Amino acid sequence: MQMEEEGPNTTVFNLLKTFDTYAALYKEESSGEDSFLKIDSLPHPDSLQTQYEQKMKRWRPGQPSSTASWDYFLVSFPFWATGPLEEQAEQIHSDTRLLQMKREKMQMELSHKRARIELEKTANLNANKFEREAECNQELLKRIKQCQERETEIKNTLQEQLEINKTCQENIETLNKKLQEKEIKLAEANEVRAEPLIW
Repeated sequence: MQMEEEGPNTTVFNLLKTFDTYAALYKEESSGEDSFLKIDSLPHPDSLQTQYEQKMKRWRPGQPSSTASWDYFLVSFPFWATGPLEEQAEQIHSDTRLLQMKREKMQMELSHKRARIELEKTANLNANKFEREAECNQELLKRIKQCQERETEIKNTLQEQLEINKTCQENIETLNKKLQEKEIKLAEANEVRAEPLIW
């Protein structure tokens, strides 16, 4: 008889634990929060024991506790018959952990995708900026070359003008010298003409 009572009581405790697990998961799933994927948010075993003791006190003193609890959970929690409870609990933990890992993987992939998009966007902006700067540099080089050509042309013109001026100056000096010589000769001729004749 003792074996018969211990079996249902153990099963009842396992049923309570599994029920609280399902209830916690359902509550978190309904709230839509990210904690649905966190194993640490499952109920603490102390709370399960407290709930078990409270439920056991609801039955009449004359009714056997093991039978009453067993019948109560058979009616209240029919999902126990879907398979071994310990295996179901382990499966729940495994599935929850798997969902959490999948979610983390999706978040990492999304972050990687966003980073890649931002990197490509920045690279395109930099490429466009570099292309515009290259065009501006080409235009500036073209203008600089034109200015240099014009400067060379002006220098050549000035050099030619200097040569012309130098030649003109030399010509003027030569003419002045000749003019001075003629003036001297003319003055001498005038002096000779002005002297009286000696007989």
